[in-house]
Amino acid sequence: MKSTNVTLQTGTKPSVTRRSSFLTRFLASFLVAVLIGGSGAAYVSAEDTVESIAFGAVSSNPVQLSVEDGTKSLTLWANFKETSTPQNVTSLATWASSSSLVKVDKGVLSATGAVSGVSITAKYKTFSASIIVDASYSLSELQLEVDGANAGVGRTVWLGDELTLTAVNADTSEDVSEDAVWTSSSASVATVENGEVTLVAAGTTKITAKYKGRSDSVTLTVKAPYSEISIVSPKIESGIVDLNVGDDPVQFSLSAVRTDDDSTESDLETKAAWTSSNSAVVKVDKNGLATAVGSGTATVTATLNGVKDAVTFYVLTPYEAMKLASEKPLNLSFNAEPVKVTASVVKGSAQAEDKTAQAEWKSGNLLVASVGTDAAGVVTVKPRGVGTTQITASYLGVSKSLTVTVFPTIESVDVVPDKLDAFEGDTVELPQVNGVAVSGDPVDLTKLVQWKSGSETVLTVDETGKWKALKAGTATLLALVENEEGQVKTDQIEVTVHKKIHSLYADTTNISIVTGTEAAFPAVTVIYADGEEKVITSEVTWKSSSTNLLVKATKIKGLQPATATLTGTYLGKTVSIKTVVEEKFQTIKVEPSSLALGLKASQTIKVTATTVSGKKVSIGSRITWIPSSEELISIKGASVKGLAEGSGKLTATIQGKALEIPFTVAAKLTKLTASPTSLKLTSGASGTVKVTATYENGKTVDVTSAVSWSNSNGNVAKVTGGTVLAIAKGSATLKGSFGGKNVTVRVTVKKG
Repeated sequence: MKSTNVTLQTGTKPSVTRRSSFLTRFLASFLVAVLIGGSGAAYVSAEDTVESIAFGAVSSNPVQLSVEDGTKSLTLWANFKETSTPQNVTSLATWASSSSLVKVDKGVLSATGAVSGVSITAKYKTFSASIIVDASYSLSELQLEVDGANAGVGRTVWLGDELTLTAVNADTSEDVSEDAVWTSSSASVATVENGEVTLVAAGTTKITAKYKGRSDSVTLTVKAPYSEISIVSPKIESGIVDLNVGDDPVQFSLSAVRTDDDSTESDLETKAAWTSSNSAVVKVDKNGLATAVGSGTATVTATLNGVKDAVTFYVLTPYEAMKLASEKPLNLSFNAEPVKVTASVVKGSAQAEDKTAQAEWKSGNLLVASVGTDAAGVVTVKPRGVGTTQITASYLGVSKSLTVTVFPTIESVDVVPDKLDAFEGDTVELPQVNGVAVSGDPVDLTKLVQWKSGSETVLTVDETGKWKALKAGTATLLALVENEEGQVKTDQIEVTVHKKIHSLYADTTNISIVTGTEAAFPAVTVIYADGEEKVITSEVTWKSSSTNLLVKATKIKGLQPATATLTGTYLGKTVSIKTVVEEKFQTIKVEPSSLALGLKASQTIKVTATTVSGKKVSIGSRITWIPSSEELISIKGASVKGLAEGSGKLTATIQGKALEIPFTVAAKLTKLTASPTSLKLTSGASGTVKVTATYENGKTVDVTSAVSWSNSNGNVAKVTGGTVLAIAKGSATLKGSFGGKNVTVRVTVKKG
């Protein structure tokens, strides 16, 4: 695409390659655009076709700019094929300057130095337009003066001096200090504003004023007039001042040694700057008067023309602490009467001194509560509005605060729960108290309420927010809220005090209940700490761990087969019973049917039940066997152990069926002996053999008559009981058996 260049000069027509009637149309359209569009940018479509661009009218050509003295604006217009109205494209064009001393930004011109013949070019689409700009200074020279005379290149000044520089337009002698831009090369030495120089510290700095491109500078050499300063007072010892809060203020004086001649100047305290490192301990005024206001340490520093001196204060309180008549928070109703407060101070073991009248009393929020002295000279706290604040008393460095809470007027009081149980000797937190204000809003009254006991022989209320149960009985705890004198809202709790409980026990530890049937609750007995017992079955609250064991008002009912724990609760103590809900047993088989036990020997009883549905169930672990004699056997679950010789029976009941197993306990046979072990007889003669049994417990028994004999040769000898009859010559072996043990006797027969 071909580029078209347009050069605009004041007083001439723009040279444009187009119809001769364009200028007339352009000027007319330009006036319309100015009236309609002002100086704003046009709404231009990217598809519009540009036919030409041109600058708006300027006051001179070249355009004249003053260096660093304002700006001038150029406007760029474009004529489009699609419309007869020129459009302002100033902000859409690309601008350039041929010199760095003249800057252009969206048509706005500014100059930073003198220059001539600078070409400013605006490009839009494929068109460009240029205009010439000259920049010059509006004044020939800027001069710094002091007291009407030239400030010169450099000056020496002393810290503490007052110095004012004036920036003067040399062409007109006009004071332009307020319009000039002032700078200091070292703000740590001196600062400057509108020519007013503030000397900060010793050193060197250059002060420069700049105005409309012209500038002038002066170098200041700042010196300290004093080499040192000293804070002076009879109260100072080795740089330290010891005071008590309330002591008379200390007036310091200040002396200084001059830098130029080492002479000493005095009474400079009013010229120095005084500061305290901790104004809560020591306050110091502008003249060096220091006052101890609180305990602690603080450093008081005097600064004069960059030189400092300091002293350290150690401030003590004449008293150790302050005490208020009540250290507890104060809770008041909105319309309550003012409450008297007192303050005393203590030191060591000395008697407390009442300083109520001398103390300074303050309220943290006067919208909540005020504190002051009434007509009778009594200091009181008066409620003023709902909320919480601090009332503080201070005296000679010691202070104490009291929290004050003001509650709204109360319409009703509600204590939850309505009933409580406790045990003798218990100390219990007072319950939360809620209420409703006259506004209808809920209020927590726990801190405001006052408590009273209906029977102080049963329970008492202390000041720590607790009540104590003294002895068994019933009493009321009364909660009171006094809105104003004679207007009280109340609620109460019924308290039952019980004897202390040691434990609960039930008359059974296992329950078996057939599905679909009911059973009574087990009997429960409470054992009190003093050993007294009482049946409390009807007062126990029962709960089942399974939905298949239904807890009714006075009974339990089995619904479906299940294992459950039935738990009874009474005043926080519990007792648990293992409960089985099962089908009805059709038959029960006990194995073995009888027991023969040795001493210390054990045997397990197996019990198998067959339900009505034909299901076999092992129930041995659920059977509680009862022995006829606990001296003969012991029972642990399904295991039976022999303790002593004897006999008896075991009995049990399940689902109403009685079970019985006979038992015997005997010592174990350890040895069987025969005496003699051999016999020599003649035919027709007889002899006697004695057999003795020895048991595990060491007992021996003659069991000859109970021995069973076998004979290896009945033609030689015969044995009956313990008697051996010789029949014919020969030999025979007699074998005796008893209790699983054997003995052998050798018999030899000779012919008689």
